[in-house]
Amino acid sequence: MDLLKHYGIHFSKLHHLAFMRIVHFELSCFAFADEPSLSLFRRFYRFCLSTFPSFY
Repeated sequence: MDLLKHYGIHFSKLHHLAFMRIVHFELSCFAFADEPSLSLFRRFYRFCLSTFPSFY
C-alpha cells in the first residue's frame, strides 16, 4: 500500500468506505492487468481531511 505510505496514513485511521475505495481501485487495476500506482490513483480520487468529529 504505497498510497498510504505516501500520505502517512495508517489504514486503521481511514473511514471504512475510504478503505474500500482503495481496495476497489487496486482490484480494478489488477483486473485490467495494470499495476496500481499513486499517480493513477490520484487521477481518479483525492484524500481530504474531515473536520467533523468522528462518531464511529
